[in-house]
Amino acid sequence: MGSTSDFVAATLADGLLPLFRRPVEDIILETLDHRQIPNRTDFKELRDLVNSLRGQLTGATGGVKKLADTLEELEDRLLELEERSAASAPGAAELGALVDQAIAARLPAVESRLEARLEARLEARLEARLEALVAARLEPSAAPTPAPRKEPAAPRKKPAAPRKKKVAATRPD
Repeated sequence: MGSTSDFVAATLADGLLPLFRRPVEDIILETLDHRQIPNRTDFKELRDLVNSLRGQLTGATGGVKKLADTLEELEDRLLELEERSAASAPGAAELGALVDQAIAARLPAVESRLEARLEARLEARLEARLEALVAARLEPSAAPTPAPRKEPAAPRKKPAAPRKKKVAATRPD
């Protein structure tokens, strides 16, 4: 009887296995999704992303190193050129002093010409204004009159809202 009951139990278990297998898999997958536990594809995607970023970082680092090297070379060349120009032009300081002296010599003459022009313009404008004021005092009708000032308008009143009529309440009989 033991082997017959085992046979029946095994047959029954084999028959019920597909019915229980699907719900158990669903429960496991829902639990993994709910807890957000990564699976193999997630790990593969992450690995690929890290590898691509590593490649980009390596390229960017190489570019920065090349730029730093080029910058150092340019700084060295600039220092050499500055040393050459200082050595080849010892009279540069003397030339600067001569330019300063020439400017200092011409500056008073330019200032005096500008002052003379300014004074002439101011005198011409002053004479024209005085003539206009004298003419206005002598002939009040010929003088320009100021525009009349507008008086501020009175504030507008808002129209009154129509009143609601009271309706006598009637009771239904």
